[in-house]
Amino acid sequence: MRIKLPWIEPFDTLDLPNDFEDQIRESFKKYTRGTNTIYYWKDKMLYISQLPLLFKHATSSENVLAENKVKELIHARLDYELDEEDDVLDRDDIYSFEFMCQCFIDGMRYVRPLQEYESYSSSTNDETEKVMFWIMQIVMDWEPEAENH
Repeated sequence: MRIKLPWIEPFDTLDLPNDFEDQIRESFKKYTRGTNTIYYWKDKMLYISQLPLLFKHATSSENVLAENKVKELIHARLDYELDEEDDVLDRDDIYSFEFMCQCFIDGMRYVRPLQEYESYSSSTNDETEKVMFWIMQIVMDWEPEAENH
């Protein structure tokens, strides 16, 4: 199964890169960039709590459904602006935080969680779960001082 962690390239949990641990540290280091080090435990908890979402998988047909849902949202917003406001959308309207959140939430409805995806393959699940725990261990062991050396 593939996973996409923040700030690094996606990788397959059954074929980990040689520098896996370094990539996880780099991902977390960039994730916490700009955060005061007194909050790094909170960053660790937030990063780890996102892991199940990052392991979600969509089939190609589910990707099409999610893409179509986002297009529907954009078209509905365009129709509303033309019909109700007699105006056309600006680029800022599409890139607004609220609109992007709605697209993300609606698009994610078509993505199945990890436990539903590989229900027929316990060995794949076992390996994926081991990788998740390994990531958690790397993140929990990370110390800001270790990055300064």
